[in-house]
Amino acid sequence: MNFVCEIVPSSFLTPLRRLIAQKLSNEGWKQVDIGSLLGVSQPVISSYLSSSSSNPTSINSNPTFKGLVDKIITKITEDKITNIILMEEICNVCQTFRTAGPLCEVHRRTAEIDFLPNCSICFPSETSRKIFDDKLSVTRELYEAAVRLIASGERFGQLIPEVGCQFVCSTEESEDFSDIVGFPGRIIKVKDKGQIISYPEFGQGAILAQILGYFKKQSSEFNSLISIRRTEDILKAISPKKEVLLTFEADKDWIQTLQAYSSQQIQEIEIIADAGGLGLEPLIYLFGNTPNDIVDFLLAKF
Repeated sequence: MNFVCEIVPSSFLTPLRRLIAQKLSNEGWKQVDIGSLLGVSQPVISSYLSSSSSNPTSINSNPTFKGLVDKIITKITEDKITNIILMEEICNVCQTFRTAGPLCEVHRRTAEIDFLPNCSICFPSETSRKIFDDKLSVTRELYEAAVRLIASGERFGQLIPEVGCQFVCSTEESEDFSDIVGFPGRIIKVKDKGQIISYPEFGQGAILAQILGYFKKQSSEFNSLISIRRTEDILKAISPKKEVLLTFEADKDWIQTLQAYSSQQIQEIEIIADAGGLGLEPLIYLFGNTPNDIVDFLLAKF
């Protein structure tokens, strides 16, 4: 079984790197600098420069491929490209080449499989595309909201628990833990200020994801949840107009606790204040419709 992804390195990425290397070399670039840009070693660049890219049957002859190379070279020489932009440009063209494009033809030929003319294996379905877009959207919103908190300096720093702050968000159609995004390693405190140590990922923030997921199943309108320090002053500052669920010892089984409440009661809860216990820090779990709603609320209070 041969997947189309397996032919991408040899049939698309290698010819692309080779042609970019040759054009940059003609512009006077050093081999080591070209290698650094393209993510390969200097000896590989040397082999690219000594090989021919004039094979008329190769992907090099495709107008879209040539246009991609010219576009990349222009941006590189004008210093208007970053590694992220470079990858986006390349991956976008790769996607088009894998959907009724030249890579599709190579796959049909090399895999020796009788694909139907309307083969759609590489086309993202409408459903999968929506899932991807939803996950990308909530990931970006969560990260940007967390950056806003970090930018407030010690205002947010005073709210970060010793164990770190977890901040999660779910997609609108979330069904389980895999649909909730959080921060691996949490948001930590360094010199009284918050610090993000890793980009958000789905399937992170187990306790908060468990709580948020349960609330969602009870038709709660909340899609985001954050953990902050629990002190009397902090709780007093954020709770006057919010419905609070209080625990009097550390809760180690949130689902069992929440099952004691009706769906209507769950929908009214906006804050959970966990008392903590021996070796377990007291925490406040604050809900919001979106990550930015939570950030707006906290920055207005502190």
